[in-house]
This record gives sequence, structure tokens and C-alpha cells, in this order.
Amino acid sequence: MKRPIKPWIAVLAAAAWLVCIASYAPAAQEAAAQSEQSPAAASTPQAAALLTPAQLDQLTAPIALDSDPLLGMILTAATYPLEVVEAARWLDADDHASLHGDALDSALAPQSWATSVKALVAVPEVLRMMNQNLEWTEQLGNAFLSQQADVMDSIQRLRQRAAASGALQSSPQETVSTEDGDVVIEPPSPEVIYIPCYAPAVYGPWPWPAYPPFYFPFPPDYCYGAGLITFGIGFGIIGPYWGWGRWNWRGHGFYVVPPRRPHRGPLPMRPWVHNPAHRHGVPYPNRATAQRYLGPNARTWRGYRGFPARPAPTPRPAPGLRIGPGNRPGAPGRGPIQRGPIQRGPIQRGPIQRGPIQRGPIQRGPIQRGPIQRGPIQRGPIQRGPIQRGPIQRGPIQRGPIQPRPMPHPPRVMRQGPPVFQSYGPGPRVRSDAARGAFSRSAPGPRGGRGGRGGSGRGGGRPPH
Repeated sequence: MKRPIKPWIAVLAAAAWLVCIASYAPAAQEAAAQSEQSPAAASTPQAAALLTPAQLDQLTAPIALDSDPLLGMILTAATYPLEVVEAARWLDADDHASLHGDALDSALAPQSWATSVKALVAVPEVLRMMNQNLEWTEQLGNAFLSQQADVMDSIQRLRQRAAASGALQSSPQETVSTEDGDVVIEPPSPEVIYIPCYAPAVYGPWPWPAYPPFYFPFPPDYCYGAGLITFGIGFGIIGPYWGWGRWNWRGHGFYVVPPRRPHRGPLPMRPWVHNPAHRHGVPYPNRATAQRYLGPNARTWRGYRGFPARPAPTPRPAPGLRIGPGNRPGAPGRGPIQRGPIQRGPIQRGPIQRGPIQRGPIQRGPIQRGPIQRGPIQRGPIQRGPIQRGPIQRGPIQRGPIQPRPMPHPPRVMRQGPPVFQSYGPGPRVRSDAARGAFSRSAPGPRGGRGGRGGSGRGGGRPPH
């Protein structure tokens, strides 16, 4: 039998229900507001951690003092690290290592690399340096893609430090000038390029001890001359792939001309644009940079990661309607095929019968053990030295007072007995017996006669009283 619910319990339950509804309403509104804002937040690129000036100076230290045309080729080619590796391996091949001038120009024509990568083939020492330090090359290219203005400021900052220390000066291999406070380095001849060799000491005391500069020295026999900055042999440039870049240091821009011979009159210049097709799936440093060059749609990224593009989804017919040769649109006499729900009965499974497992006896052969050969134990004589014992010094024995040992049992108390001549009994009788005994001891001895006992008998007489 169920007990009736008490009224006060029902009132408390209703109040608790109202409190729950009141607390859920603001949370639901907040969740709805967040869901409305989530598409906009998802479409906004996530803020990526940018490199600090110390980290940028560490990256650009090995190339900051290169001439402006060579510097532009290095920075733009670093954004395509895989093509740098391919070009370095192509150059090290036996049939390409000895090519120069027009022969090298003809061999590079069928290659699909970026123009900046092809231009570095004419400067093999720089191309090999970038290939051997591929991690630094990739970091430099990512920094130029994400922080082009900061990278240019870092180069100018290092050039001004080298000029202040007196290491950066004009020479027969390069011309150093200043334009609007920016240091410009140009080759004296447009047909030959020289690569500077220098150590980080050209910048003076390094301002970032936590981020020491990268340093990739060239072979010892490559550079010659005296001073903090020396040069190697000059390299002849390849016309179609050289001289198409110009720096705008004040405006933080790098401009290019069409990839043809630049010395046949003025050509229109346009800002350099990174081509993701030459990156061949190398990931970008952050999501913001990836969306800048690949677009916000993540589906377009698969082609640049080495995966085939996904096909568009095929539309499916409505439930219950099957499109086939029997119900094509316009076919006479046949309507759509309608199918009812599929009814499935219970699955009946019988018992699983397993037979006994039969295992044969395990046959083990005898274990053959050879005799153990033990050599004689050689023990040398034990050498013991004499035992040296010093004199025994004994001091006087100090003994305290002797204390009697306690007896294990209490002393035995002797019982006080009566005198020797005193017996036990009444006083008069005892005294009588004592007097008689005393008289008997003091009486004279017996006389001759036949009487013999105590003076009694015939021969004696009683003592007088």
C-alpha cells in the first residue's frame, strides 16, 4: 500500500524545480550566444606567436651583410625549402657540376623551380650552405613570410651595428651607401657577384646573450684577404634569373620584374608574391600564414600537403525513392517504388559444441652435460707479520665497603625451654620430684649386705627424715 505524499513535500519539490529552471535559463542564453559567435571566431585566424627582435637577429646574422640582390634571392628561395634541396642535389650531380654560363642557363630552363632558386644555382656555395642547414633555411623563410617588415628591420639593425664597428665599408667587391638612414649594399658590377665571409664579431658586442647568432663558415680555402670581412671568388650571374629584385627598405617591400633579362630598358615592377605551389606541402608556421596564402577553406590545403583532392559528395535520393530504369522520369506506366519497413526476427543461435582437446605426450630427450673441468686452485703462502703488543697498565683496584648480603630466609627462632632439672607439670609436684632427686644424689653409697636396691629390704634401713 502506497503512502500518500505529504503536502509540504510537494511544495518543496515544486520550489526546487522552479530554482533549477531559473538557473538554467541564463546558462542556455549564454550557450546560445556563444554558438552564434562561434562561426565568426572560427573564421578569424588564430594569433600566432611572432619572433622577437632577438630571435630575428639570430636568424639573419649569417646573411645580413650580403649584397641586396643576393639577399633577395636567399630570402625568397628560403620560402621553398624543398626546391632548395632539389636544386642542391641537381647541382652536385656529375653532369651538372661543370656547367657554366649559357650551358647552365639551358640546363635550368626545363626545371620547374622558382626563379629565386634557379638564380642561386649560379652561386653554389650559398646554395650548399642553405641545403646543409635546412632547419635554419626553413625558419628564415617562415619568418620572411610571416614578418617581412620585421625581418627587413633586423637586417638594417645588424648592418648599422657592423658599420658602427668599422667592419662594413666599401671595397672593390661591394659598394656600401646610405639612403634615408638605411644601409644599402650593391655589387660594383652587374655581371659578377661576390660572397662576403665574416664572423659574428663584425657586429661588435652581441646585444642578445640568450640568442647567440648563427654562424656557417665557408671552407678555409674559399675566402682570402685581410680584415673582418673577406671575399671569395666572383660568380658570373645568369641573365634570365638575376637582377629582378629591388628592395624598398623604408616601405618594407620587395619588388620584382618579369623573369627576363632586366637590362633591356625599364620594366614595370610589382611586389613579390609567394607562390604556394612551389612549397610542395611544407607546412606553414601558423594558421594565419596558411590562410593568407591558401585561403580559409581547409579543403584546398590537401593538394599542397601531397594528398589528392577529395571529390565532391554525390547527392543521395530521398528515403523510400529508388532511382532506376523502372522509375525514370517520364517513363509511362510506372510510379516510384515504395518500400515498407524491414522486419527482422530474433536471431537464434544454437549451443557451441567444443570437443575435447587432445594433447600428446611431451617427449624430451636426455640432457647431455659434459664434465666440468676445474683447474687447481693456486694459493700463495699467507704472510703474517709479528704481533706487537704493548705493556698492560693496570691501575689500583678501588673497592667500596662490604655490605652483608641479605639472607634468603629469616633467622630461625629457638624455642626457650625449661631448666634442665625442671619438668613440666604442676608446681608442687615438680618441686617434690626435684627435691627427691637432689636427695638421692647427695645420699651415701650402699653398704654391704644382701639388700641391694635403694636401701630398702632387709639389710638396710630408710634414711632418717
